[in-house]
Amino acid sequence: MADQIGIPDAVIKSLETEPVKNLLGPITEQLGLIGGDLGGILRFYVNQNLPKVFRKWAEQRNHKPLAPDTDMGKLMPLLQLASLQSDEELQQRWAALLESAVTEPDGVLPSFGQTLSQLSAEEARYIDRLYAYMTNHPTSGGRGLGNLTLLFVLYDERLGRFTIGIRDAKLEREFAQARLFIHDLLRLRIIAVEQEPKRHNLRGTDLIALERFLGELQKPELISSYSFTDYGLGFIRAVTPKPASGLDGK
Repeated sequence: MADQIGIPDAVIKSLETEPVKNLLGPITEQLGLIGGDLGGILRFYVNQNLPKVFRKWAEQRNHKPLAPDTDMGKLMPLLQLASLQSDEELQQRWAALLESAVTEPDGVLPSFGQTLSQLSAEEARYIDRLYAYMTNHPTSGGRGLGNLTLLFVLYDERLGRFTIGIRDAKLEREFAQARLFIHDLLRLRIIAVEQEPKRHNLRGTDLIALERFLGELQKPELISSYSFTDYGLGFIRAVTPKPASGLDGK
């Protein structure tokens, strides 16, 4: 079983020592396990998690069985990662990813599983808010989100007023958390940032403003603009649960 969840038996056995058992003893006792080995804890969570993912997957499919020619080789790496996810909200997304791998295999990359395994439920909800904003405020490129301030506002609307000189301790923590989320989404290539010149409205301007604008053309002020990547959009579509009724054409 240990090999099936990506951890070799040799590694598990090397951790079955007294120090490890002493550390894990309270956890195994709470779980009702005999002994204090890491392998037992992993097997417990795998046995708890996978059935929940399968139930959610079955519900998304209206309990329609998989076709005999389903590519299980593509599903097995996803099942390995899904088996370690105990958050029920994220289990829904794992079920959606498994369903996408079956119904739209060309749109699912092997790395989608790795990406999903690195997200928290709160990050996933933040991505949903970003995606909803993009959908409701389409740009010419169809992927744009806007500047950094908007990303903070979409995390928590109060942060739009406190990006500089924060004095509220709670908001300061929220601001730091939002920054971590944004950096993580950049790291995972779900979103990207580009530098572009600041746009100017010269309509009805005076000569002093025009002179300033012409000077900025020599050294333009750059602003950061954020947008979803193609990878990010593909990932979001793959892990978003589809309405179950869509499978039977109703």
